[in-house]
Amino acid sequence: MLLEVKMPIEFKKKLELGIEYMIALLQYCDDENISPGGFDKTTFENNNTSLKDCSFSFSPIKPKKRVKEFHKIFPSKTERVSFLNSIKNDINFIEHIDNASFSFSAYIHKLDNENEINKHFNRYYSDFFDYEVGGGNNRHHFKEEYKRVNPINFHMCPACLGEMNLNNAQLDHYFPKSTFPSLVIHPYNLVPLCISCNTAIGGGKGNRPPTNPLKPEDANEAGSLGKVFIPYKIAGIKTINLTFEGKNGKRVKTVAKDIQNKQHVQNHTDTFNLESVWTERLVNTHKNIVHQIVEHFISLEKPTREEVGDYIWKNMLSHSDIKINIMDNYFLRASYLKFLGSNIVQFNTLYCEVLLQLKEYGFGYAIT
Repeated sequence: MLLEVKMPIEFKKKLELGIEYMIALLQYCDDENISPGGFDKTTFENNNTSLKDCSFSFSPIKPKKRVKEFHKIFPSKTERVSFLNSIKNDINFIEHIDNASFSFSAYIHKLDNENEINKHFNRYYSDFFDYEVGGGNNRHHFKEEYKRVNPINFHMCPACLGEMNLNNAQLDHYFPKSTFPSLVIHPYNLVPLCISCNTAIGGGKGNRPPTNPLKPEDANEAGSLGKVFIPYKIAGIKTINLTFEGKNGKRVKTVAKDIQNKQHVQNHTDTFNLESVWTERLVNTHKNIVHQIVEHFISLEKPTREEVGDYIWKNMLSHSDIKINIMDNYFLRASYLKFLGSNIVQFNTLYCEVLLQLKEYGFGYAIT
């Protein structure tokens, strides 16, 4: 993610317990040499007492359903053991960010039984997050703690740095659960995002894998973890610059500040379609900037170019390094202001636009 945010630590413990329960559940029948039909939830939990407080354990029938589904998808013990070993490998991915040889073992892109695997692990996600306790479901409790541990920027989308209504935000699977099933309830794979970033509608993330969003077939190459901004671990906001191209500088392009982060920035940009998102937002950003300048000078005599420039640098860009981390859309705004202040042609265009609006308020300025 671009924004540095803290993980809800107490909820992280719940998710880790959920992962432990899921793995123990799926290997239980083979370990005990019993058929799925012979699975008994009470016996299972008596043998795994540390899992009794897991959100999965509160359903009397769903654990047995999941066991039956898993055995149906993988009829042979060899297949089941192999896939479980893949899951065990994948859930430790956070330890391998800098491992050039690591890849996900349970990546299911274009497998014959991909749909069945996807549906099966989606049910774990639903079972866990739909569970109601203490006045709300687990989605609600995740967001409540997220807000507590991120009090100054919980309203910012970590992906695009825009405004995010946390109550309506979706819990995004950074690595899509459709192709990375082992990470379906992984704490480092769940982060609230604004609706536009999380959905495919309108060009958002959808199911694009962050490691290679434009070529999913290559998204699981060895070492690809070292080329992304892992939620809660790596914040990319200090590695990215914006440039402004096209007519009147209204098309946004992302650029890495250094060669080491070039692929990180490109992957993040492509995953969330940020150049298009920010280009669209720039229209309102420009209008708001002009409006603020006009409001400031409306009671004064005709401002000079120097006065407008000073106002931008000394007032509108003051403490910008702090504001970009706590004010939604400020990263785009600050980047654009710096562009206007350093480009004489674009600054003159802005200055004339300010004078035109001041004239509409009744000031007879000659625009030169």
